[in-house]
Amino acid sequence: MNTQKGHGREIAVLLNENARKVGRRVKKAILKAYPKVHLYTSRTLDEAKAKVRELLHKGYERVMCGGGDGTLVSFFSHMKEHMDEWYRRWGEKMKPPRIGILGLGTGNGCASSFGATNWKGVMSRLEDDDYSLTPLHLIESEGMLFPFAGLGWDAAILNNYIETLKRYEGTRWEKWAKSLIGYLHAVFVKTVPRELFRRDPVWCRVMNRGDEVYLASHRRGIQPLPVGRGQTLYEGPMKIIMVGTTEFYGFNLKVLPFSRAKQGLFQLRIGHVSPVSVLIRIGALWRGTIELDGIYDYLVKDVEITLSRPTPYQVGGDAMGYRTQLRFRTSDLVVELMDFRKPLEEREPELIDEAHDMGTVCCVGV
Repeated sequence: MNTQKGHGREIAVLLNENARKVGRRVKKAILKAYPKVHLYTSRTLDEAKAKVRELLHKGYERVMCGGGDGTLVSFFSHMKEHMDEWYRRWGEKMKPPRIGILGLGTGNGCASSFGATNWKGVMSRLEDDDYSLTPLHLIESEGMLFPFAGLGWDAAILNNYIETLKRYEGTRWEKWAKSLIGYLHAVFVKTVPRELFRRDPVWCRVMNRGDEVYLASHRRGIQPLPVGRGQTLYEGPMKIIMVGTTEFYGFNLKVLPFSRAKQGLFQLRIGHVSPVSVLIRIGALWRGTIELDGIYDYLVKDVEITLSRPTPYQVGGDAMGYRTQLRFRTSDLVVELMDFRKPLEEREPELIDEAHDMGTVCCVGV
């Protein structure tokens, strides 16, 4: 565990030393680009938890998280644990810290959602406050807070990707394995062939536990559904279930295009389609425009999912084993994220156009 100090404490940078791109050169470059930061690093969950508590205790205005999506999940979950202590210390005198992302992991899904995949560019814009602030609603399950999670295919792909990384670690193919090519290898060579010959689909039941449910579609817009609390939203076979409040999973793959359509709700995507039908529309899948019979998109606040057998599960790109039952709900913790995409006034026309394409005006700028 290590802490390196610059000349002030307004901004803290917390780096996960296990992340793919975090190393000595990155740490030196960060301090050189912005010498006023306090630089913190951690290797274990216990170290990360202690550092998050310290950052909140010191009252930093801005905290930059460097690593992959799993780093953010760890930070948000630890932040939630210590917020009562933070409010006792600071009360109404100070707002919780704004959170920034330095895309230093492998997939960097959240970094893609907030224009932060180029960590050098992000650091260079901090001094001039060249960013906007976007509230991010988080999802909560099993005591963890996260921007996205998934069951089925995507978790199986992740497991196969991790297997690929381990297989080529320390070889001349390691760089290839850590790239998008390695991820696609996990999809097309390992996961898809296995799924093509699987004849026993997982059966799932999704029960609504919240007070709002919407059906989302590019063609039909966003429509309220008369599904009350305690009623079944979906019952049938599944190959993949995804939940999220950010659009991207990683490698700029836009699999949850409706995730921020309504404040306080998250997107639930259930898929039961053949791998071939998805692969021949891979471009639409990547852009977030795919629509197929067998893909169901909902906006929900609180759902309980029951599965017929143990199914691979991932949270923020980290494998979490297998589950037969989970409950996802919108957390009461909303964080302000530094958004390094185009300035808001330049993004609004694009968002409005996209909203009209969906048949509704969707919370522009949120």
